[in-house]
Amino acid sequence: MKQFFLLAALLVLPLVVTGCGEPTGQLSGKVTYNDKPVANGFVVFMGEKKTVHVPIGADGTYKSEEIPLGDLKVGVLPAVRPPGSFMPKGATIPDAAKSTEEGKKYLETESSYVPIPNNFQDPVKSGQSVKVTGGSQNYDISLKGS
Repeated sequence: MKQFFLLAALLVLPLVVTGCGEPTGQLSGKVTYNDKPVANGFVVFMGEKKTVHVPIGADGTYKSEEIPLGDLKVGVLPAVRPPGSFMPKGATIPDAAKSTEEGKKYLETESSYVPIPNNFQDPVKSGQSVKVTGGSQNYDISLKGS
């Protein structure tokens, strides 16, 4: 009987050990570009073994409990460009369309879109980094550009 339990323990132990993921920490903060909140994009945290994309809320804040520990490079991806950015200059949305739910959503997206320069989007080139040590940490990302 002892052999059975010993054999079962030897078979189950590797599953328990490999089932545990890498340790993570909690990171939260606010993302701004030229002092304007970056809405609805993603913060990219790039470690040696893992890259994590964390959504940014409409107010520019983000939060995740799944950030790998260690020194991470950071990038910021903007939200998808709004349809108006593809419209010809001088074109306007008809008043009737502005009163629809889609029109209202479009206008909100149009007014909150913040174009992030390419160098800040790439974690390797952005110049942004953070050391995640575990537990809960705050990391505000303040990007400046022309």
